[in-house]
Amino acid sequence: MRIFDWLFGKKESNPKPKKETTSKSKINDLVKYYYDNFQLQSEGNLKDDKKYGLWKFYHENGQLKNEGNFKDDKPDGLWKVYYENGQLKNEGNYKTGKQHGFHKIYHENGQLKNEGNFKKGEVVGLWKSYDENGKVSMN
Repeated sequence: MRIFDWLFGKKESNPKPKKETTSKSKINDLVKYYYDNFQLQSEGNLKDDKKYGLWKFYHENGQLKNEGNFKDDKPDGLWKVYYENGQLKNEGNYKTGKQHGFHKIYHENGQLKNEGNFKKGEVVGLWKSYDENGKVSMN
């Protein structure tokens, strides 16, 4: 599973979003990107033209799509991904751009679907799976 597919979903065929910045400095810049319909697409900080700190990405309907921290343009720390209805889809930690540590994936109804660990982007150990009613299912 590719990191950015897991975090952001498959790339959409939207044209380049409009960009809004708070300063002309490339050292520390708060930026906002917009869909063509003027709905906020993402917002966060750039440092030397690289993403850093907290970033938020939004679905075209305005609902939060995912949020998490970047360090040197790579996901780092806790990331959360949401369904278009606002329900939590998955959450997990990243280290230097790779899935690392405990992750949880949820059904659209909010019930836990899978949980387990990654180490340097690779699945490690056993993962638990659950059906949409929360009952443990066989792996």
